[in-house]
Amino acid sequence: MIARRVLVAAAVAALALAGTAAAAVPVPQAVAYTAAPAPDAGAEPAAADPEDEAGREEPAGDAGGAAPPAAPPVQPPAVPPPAAPEDEQAEDSPAVVDEELDGARRPYPGSPEEEAALVADEDHRLNEVRMMSSVAGTSEQLRRPYRLVTGSSYTLVLPSRSAAYSITDLLDLAPQTFVRQADGTFLLSEHIVVQQGATLQLNAPGKLELRLASDADGFVSIVSYGGRVEITGTAGAPVLVTSWDRQANTPDVHTQDGRAYIRAIGGQVGMSHVHLTNLGFWSGRTGGCR
Repeated sequence: MIARRVLVAAAVAALALAGTAAAAVPVPQAVAYTAAPAPDAGAEPAAADPEDEAGREEPAGDAGGAAPPAAPPVQPPAVPPPAAPEDEQAEDSPAVVDEELDGARRPYPGSPEEEAALVADEDHRLNEVRMMSSVAGTSEQLRRPYRLVTGSSYTLVLPSRSAAYSITDLLDLAPQTFVRQADGTFLLSEHIVVQQGATLQLNAPGKLELRLASDADGFVSIVSYGGRVEITGTAGAPVLVTSWDRQANTPDVHTQDGRAYIRAIGGQVGMSHVHLTNLGFWSGRTGGCR
């Protein structure tokens, strides 16, 4: 108990310092930006918590009160990527199996070194989200949806509540980073984390197409961190989820600078009548599909 209090006090004190790596920004917020910046693909690799995948239960967080100024982007420390778990050691080989074709081994089309570093950066970002949620019980501001500035990216955190979060909620909470396009599709340009006790339901009448920003400016993700993500379409109108290159106006077909992905850490992702395309990079926890 004493150790936990010390950890909470240290985390709260760290957030009070100017230039911290993670700062909470209540949602909604009056931040003058047209789109939340995505993770910097050129950032130095950051150390990852080797217990990231253990699926620890997270307390609920919230937001409210006066919005503090957004922290300036902070580059992660130059720490080599952690060793891969035993079940990922084989991924160091430059040749991988292309299961979509004929099962023959071919050179990996991306950049193993750069992508492995980006995986470590993602682990570091999610560890910052976990650290913030660990002090949620001491702050009234972290029991409603809130936004974190993690390095050069934004993460919208959805804490526990009885009602599921919906597309309508996202349009209200993130009007600048979850936008309905002229063609009826939805473009997401910031990360989303769904915490324990929270459910995010992505469905809509008619056909739903969700585009996750993914280009030279960075990529976003939807992560169920102890919570649940439900994506539901119908046989006649399946949901389409794809990465989206905002400059080329097409799905992102390159992985060397990272690519948008969907992931579960101690949580659940349920899908019905969903078509996934051009998501994920490298392999394992950020891997995906073509």
